[in-house]
Amino acid sequence: MHRFLFAAFILVVLVPDVRAQTRPTSAPVRNETLAQGTVAYTPPADWRFLGVRPDDRGVGYLRLDGLGQIVVTVTPQPQSVPDSLGAKLATQLQQTIRDEAAKGNIQIVTPPKVEVDKRFLLKMHDRFKAQGKSADRVQFYQGVGRNLVSVVSTAFSDDPDQSKTVHDLAEQVMLSVKLNRPRVPATTRPVAFAQAHLRVAPPAGWTAEATGNATGTIVSWHDPDDMANLITLTYRTIPASAKNDSATKTLAVQQLALGEKPQFQMPGAKIVGQTRTLTDARFLHKTQTDYDVEGVKLRVTFRQVRAGDGVASITNIALRAQADTIDALADKVATETKYADGN
Repeated sequence: MHRFLFAAFILVVLVPDVRAQTRPTSAPVRNETLAQGTVAYTPPADWRFLGVRPDDRGVGYLRLDGLGQIVVTVTPQPQSVPDSLGAKLATQLQQTIRDEAAKGNIQIVTPPKVEVDKRFLLKMHDRFKAQGKSADRVQFYQGVGRNLVSVVSTAFSDDPDQSKTVHDLAEQVMLSVKLNRPRVPATTRPVAFAQAHLRVAPPAGWTAEATGNATGTIVSWHDPDDMANLITLTYRTIPASAKNDSATKTLAVQQLALGEKPQFQMPGAKIVGQTRTLTDARFLHKTQTDYDVEGVKLRVTFRQVRAGDGVASITNIALRAQADTIDALADKVATETKYADGN
């Protein structure tokens, strides 16, 4: 059974001193994205942008008069979010609110109550006081692909009409949330690399640097719009002694693939987290590793396909904000890489 990850939420919200803001800025009325571009939403118009979390999974907005706050949070899940999660999530949130009250962090005015609304996985309403301020809060939850998305709206008012205005806007924000499916750039017609006996469909518009090698690094492609984005192709073949029968060749190819690793060397690069192994039946192996290079966030994705009596490894390096698009493009390059005789 998969374990679902619940989004953290803020119980005590401190309202910034809006009088100290000399030039309030408004969020643009256009779609924004979270979670490295995987989820899109429409922000509240003419609200002050409070900032985004360092992991790019949460963002906050404040009404210009300071009487309302909306926080959008995306929590990736190991699988699609089922409708049955709503009841379990409601129980957890209610208990968390009671625990906060028991600690003295808040004073419950109206206990958290689930409001039935079939448009959402969960809609919960409560009122509380914290640090002398009244707060009327509605929490919206919805499954969006393999993401649990929450929109938490808090109105700092005892006026029901004022609160409704804040919550109605937050509802519209939640209804605007959707998967952001980036356009995958196209590949061109296959190009032959005679020395390696490979036919490869390169990414359209990218600059190619071919080596002319039969093995090792065959070609690198650079993104003309951002030179930080790179796709490389390497090719290794099994020893001649392993080509006697199909079973031996298959085993040799598997061993060769296990020995291949992505090549990424950059001064100051530090691994963030751990290398992830991705399940994708199209490839022999596929992994992803995140790096921080002096504040620049990069993602390196490595996948392998069999080509003749060898292994073609396609690695892409991409800025995190563009990683999904570049990853999909490199996948396309890999699946269209063939041995020259069609095997």
